Amino acid sequence: MPAIAGSGKILIVDDEVKVSDTLALILSALGYDTRVAYSAEKALETFAEWAPDLAIVDVMLPEMNGIDLAIVLKANYPACRLVLFSGQPDASRSE
Repeated sequence: MPAIAGSGKILIVDDEVKVSDTLALILSALGYDTRVAYSAEKALETFAEWAPDLAIVDVMLPEMNGIDLAIVLKANYPACRLVLFSGQPDASRSE
């Protein structure tokens, strides 16, 4: 991702529409080119056509979770930086 603030393409991947859209608005206001994907599957489609510099990925996604998505993304798009996050307090626990 370029060192200059407000440059670069950022993909936000989160199934919570309000979270995704709010983060996209904030980053867009700072000058970043942003897109939102509400599922891992949509994120993979977006990567294929748009190639972001950074992906901000929720760990807790339906179908394919964010960790599995991150593994696929790093294997196929090694230049893209990834940030994983979760709003769930128990996201790191395995049951």
